[in-house]
Amino acid sequence: MSFLYKNPVSNTVLTDTNSVLLNNTFGTNFSVYNTGGYMEVWSISDLQYSTFGSTGLIQNSGNTIPIVFYKRPVSAISDRVSLSSDGITSGRRRLGMLVFVHETQKTYQFTIPNYETLWNNAEADGCITTGSTTYDVFNRVGGVEKSSGQALIDAWTGSTIEGVSGVTRDNARWKIFYGTDITVTAGTYNNTTGTATFTNTTGGTFNVTGFTTGSTGTDTYITGGTYTKATGDLQLTNNLGGTVDITGITDTNIANTDLTLDGTRLVSLDGNDLRFVGGSAETFEISSSDIILSAATAGSISMKGLTATTTNKQRVLVLGSNGKIFYNDNIKGDTAISALTYNSEWGVTKELTDGTSGTTQLPFITGGTFNSGTGEITLGINDGLESDIIITGLSDINTYLTGGTYDNSTGTLTLERNDTVTVDITGFTTGTTEDTYVTGVTYDEQTRGLTLGLSDGVSFEATGFSPTITGGTYSDGKISLENNDGTSTQIEGLEILTHIGTTTASTVSVSGTTIDTVDATLYEGAFFDYVINDGTNYRAGRIQSVWDGSTITYNDFSTVDIGSTTDFVWDMELLSGDALLKANIAGGTWNIRIIKNII
Repeated sequence: MSFLYKNPVSNTVLTDTNSVLLNNTFGTNFSVYNTGGYMEVWSISDLQYSTFGSTGLIQNSGNTIPIVFYKRPVSAISDRVSLSSDGITSGRRRLGMLVFVHETQKTYQFTIPNYETLWNNAEADGCITTGSTTYDVFNRVGGVEKSSGQALIDAWTGSTIEGVSGVTRDNARWKIFYGTDITVTAGTYNNTTGTATFTNTTGGTFNVTGFTTGSTGTDTYITGGTYTKATGDLQLTNNLGGTVDITGITDTNIANTDLTLDGTRLVSLDGNDLRFVGGSAETFEISSSDIILSAATAGSISMKGLTATTTNKQRVLVLGSNGKIFYNDNIKGDTAISALTYNSEWGVTKELTDGTSGTTQLPFITGGTFNSGTGEITLGINDGLESDIIITGLSDINTYLTGGTYDNSTGTLTLERNDTVTVDITGFTTGTTEDTYVTGVTYDEQTRGLTLGLSDGVSFEATGFSPTITGGTYSDGKISLENNDGTSTQIEGLEILTHIGTTTASTVSVSGTTIDTVDATLYEGAFFDYVINDGTNYRAGRIQSVWDGSTITYNDFSTVDIGSTTDFVWDMELLSGDALLKANIAGGTWNIRIIKNII
């Protein structure tokens, strides 16, 4: 049985029409809650339908115009769309309904163009069941998936909208409603046949013929023209060789008209010159808050016509303090520099317009000294041309230079100290490759002199740096520290323990061998830290000993053996004024290492 429309019925039947009093300010219901018909929504997204990832009966306030849809939670059962008894309504959606969208200011119509075919196919596969007031559409019947039922369900759950996300009118569920009038929406023209084809709001097309076409099958267009100012005639030439004459043009000279720009303009010379040529008594004036003259990198800006108007006077171009440029004809007898040369001897020679010349000596550093008391470096300038350069902030306590770098682009010499502090010396001449610059830095610890090598072979030295300690000796409670400049510093009043940390190593296999000896007349005790091993058995410990003129006592505190060291026993005795540390060996050859501290 094919699709058969009938008016819908429901389980609730009204016995009268709802209405309101004539003076009431409210209606019977909101249009958006109607089933089909006409309603208004705010956003284009209100036309869309979604399950929002849920299963079961979908009831979500995010669907403004919902359908009655059951989404199966597992694949073993069927999805289901429930329709009203008319077969074209589900939820609040009904085929042909109109919805006005405020966001786009357009009305959209809900359509399923092939609806009868979809219905008949699903019905033939047993995918549609009939109730007293409803139809139910399934996509799984008797445990078998049915594509015809799925297609009809997709038609209801689909929400494609014409003009949104690339959807066209042909595949849209929601189509733009243009009303009952048919209007043209697009068109194309074929110059070969002289036919214009237009598309209307129904999707149909119609042709308009009879347009004139050219014998060559190409368009006719203007390729050039000439204008005769004297007669006001304009002649245009087309691509077919024909001409069109336009007469009666009134000559208008924009140079004789004041102009006001309504926006920024750019004039591109495109390789051509732009000239303003005057006669003999005109004035060319440019007036603006900012005037910028800009030439190319290798170009120039020239001011011509600076001819003196009075005998024996020179005309000069002056940039005044008020920002104006003007001539000054009242300059008389001034002498100007005509040339400058560098003589490679730190001198600049100038040649003047009056035929005279002179040499100006440039300042440079000739040497320097260091004051360890104030921590200052004083650098002298040649011939006293400028004041000495004084560098402060240096420390005289074990502070010395470790290196340096020179930046010729800035004329800065950076000296590096052992305390990570750097000192910048500025004022060096920079510029072209003929400038003199620092090529190296050396520091002599013996003389405490800093030597700076220059690119012209000249060097200068800074002296007076603090000496550094090169060695020292200890005797009778005094330490003598030797400096690199030959002087020495004495530190007295020290009380220092002698023989601290003396190390002895030996290999012994004979019992009773003396390992170490201490002068018992000078000291009263000794401590021996030791490690012994025979290659397999190991032990570490400490022997504490004390004596008087005739008696010696000692003990041995040691680690737990690795293996067994019972064949090795320590012994001490006094003999002829010496305290002897001896090894008693019952067997094997033993490696012995001791560190001795004597008091």
